[in-house]
Amino acid sequence: MTYFPWNSFALTDVEGRRPLASQVVSIADYETGEPVTPLDAGMQPTTLVTGPMGQVGKFWTEDHDAITLTAGGVEHWLIHPTRMRKGEKGDQGDRGEPGPYGGTVVTDPQVASYVAGMSETAVALNHTFLSKTASRTLVVEDFFVDGDSDNETWQRAVDAAIATGGHCTIQGTKPLYVLEHEIDIRGLDTVLIIGLGWRGTTFMGDGEHYWEDNTQGLRAAFHVPPGPGANVTGVVFRALRFEGGLNTTLSGFVREPDKITPGSYDHGAIRAAVELNGNLVPNESTNPTIRGVYVVDCEMYALPMLPLHFRGVSESGMIDCRLERNRDPGWLFCQGVRVTGNTIRWSQDNGISLSRGCTQFVIANNDVYGSYFGGIHVAGFGGDAGPSYGVVVGNTIRHSAMYGISAEKAPVAMVITGNVIDGVNQGAPGTSWETDSLSNRYGSGILVAGDHETGAIAKAVAVTGNTVIRADRVGICYFLTEDLTITGNTIMDSGVATLPVSGEAVPLSPVRNIGIGMASGYQSAATHTVVTNNNIVDRREIPLMFYGIHDGDVADTERWGNTVVGAQVRYVETWRAKDQLDVGSSEATAPVLSIHSASGIYRQITSYEDGELRGRLRWAASSNFEVVTVDNAGVETAAVTVARLTAQARFAAPPRLPSYTTANLPSSSTMGAGAMLFDTTRGKVLVSNGSAWRNLDGTAP
Repeated sequence: MTYFPWNSFALTDVEGRRPLASQVVSIADYETGEPVTPLDAGMQPTTLVTGPMGQVGKFWTEDHDAITLTAGGVEHWLIHPTRMRKGEKGDQGDRGEPGPYGGTVVTDPQVASYVAGMSETAVALNHTFLSKTASRTLVVEDFFVDGDSDNETWQRAVDAAIATGGHCTIQGTKPLYVLEHEIDIRGLDTVLIIGLGWRGTTFMGDGEHYWEDNTQGLRAAFHVPPGPGANVTGVVFRALRFEGGLNTTLSGFVREPDKITPGSYDHGAIRAAVELNGNLVPNESTNPTIRGVYVVDCEMYALPMLPLHFRGVSESGMIDCRLERNRDPGWLFCQGVRVTGNTIRWSQDNGISLSRGCTQFVIANNDVYGSYFGGIHVAGFGGDAGPSYGVVVGNTIRHSAMYGISAEKAPVAMVITGNVIDGVNQGAPGTSWETDSLSNRYGSGILVAGDHETGAIAKAVAVTGNTVIRADRVGICYFLTEDLTITGNTIMDSGVATLPVSGEAVPLSPVRNIGIGMASGYQSAATHTVVTNNNIVDRREIPLMFYGIHDGDVADTERWGNTVVGAQVRYVETWRAKDQLDVGSSEATAPVLSIHSASGIYRQITSYEDGELRGRLRWAASSNFEVVTVDNAGVETAAVTVARLTAQARFAAPPRLPSYTTANLPSSSTMGAGAMLFDTTRGKVLVSNGSAWRNLDGTAP
């Protein structure tokens, strides 16, 4: 009896996204449907049960060309690799020409070396199998040919998936793959590329071909280069680890060696896990169309460049991954980006970057710690504008060196909401980025800005419901904006006592140690800003915050409902109603408009005409009521003062009585007793006794 070995593989659900863990696997012959008994290494019957990642260990069966496996109600079909590599004796085909992957006998771009030697039966069976289901699994190790490198084996597995129509799983089962060059995935369609988990399947460089000076070596483990090529659709990378082999010591933000020395990488450096170049990049229309590429449940460690570098891709994302000591996973000119549920530690750049024309995105529920620049960068770069039509929501961002969230270079239609930001420095301590300068925005919890080089405006951005704690410069900073809404945020303990480089005390300034405010040099560069219902506090034993809100007194800023506690400079609301202010309604029983202040502070209502102050109604520190006039020179005079305790009125100038002719005197009873007027016919002052007009001495006029 001949027994056939079946190498390890993993089973997933029908969508190829979730492993079928802890499931009993039943086997049947593919053609007849008859049950097949799996055997262990001792050729004894055994029971197959999937592991936590859906993996099935090596087993043996009697002679079967292909089998059906059922687990968790999902069927998978496997054809034995020996049936693909050669036919029955005597049916051996002609050897193919040497292929591109190490001189093997392949006829590119077929499943190459196998097809040349198939019998007619094996060919027919294989095509039937390949067209039947999207759940089929290609185990990478089944494509190994003696003398192969890991690159050659992986490329054969990828090429096999492409040549046979995709709609399959490519399963890596080795614990370590050492790569010499990129794995080209152009042409993949609906494929899950899966390993055995973060510690189960790792990709590294080979120690010879390392990245250096941004020009040599492995750009990425999986790659779609710029230029013409077959389209890529529906590819998911799952349960894989990519490692750059970093061996330097981490010490806070001081980690420049992470970024500059290829020799720091024991195994050479894979520059990125996945790099894609699609046709949405401006002036690169010949690139392939790339759509629906996601990286899920993967780990990326110490990669010297962007661990994910997606350019010009539609519908892509990074979900539930863990990244440590890489640069920022980045998307440029992409549409439909989803970055959710990731854990990111000690990034050498930003924690997450979405920039240069990206649109329609969600960045949600990520945990970002220790980023060398910003925690989340949703901004433009160079001359390219920032992203548009997106949401940054529910992220936790701690201990960033420059920004918590940076939305600059003129983003449009963005919501930044429900994020928690704790700890933002004014540049990485001890590096050239750290600065005392007023001219930058380092140390901002959230930055929303246009492009200071081109003058482009950030439009329709809402910053709502965020919590920003211990931002060294400003909790929320903005400039060159239009229709910006900042509402419902909690900002705590903004500012520091001393400048980071010189160590001198921070001087009083409207652009640092503030809760919400504008950047230096741009104190009037905002149009229609609404700052409402924010809670801004400094609870430190010695408060360091200068201003709770400082908006440069821009005319159309609406500022109301905010609470400021602990600021060294008193906060004044500047809410502006439009043409009319209504208090109460027809149903209201006691409508009230109230003005409150602490003891000894004016309460007042002011009147302006074309921006010029013209008068005030004022309750003075003594609570006396004053009517204040302002002349053309701006001189204010309390024209009328009414004492609070006696109700006595005092006039700054003689009062002028109403005047009438004798023939037109109003009814004295209507005017009431004590009313006074001037009779122009008689030339005298008259006073009413309630029934008649009388001279001041009480006699008839």
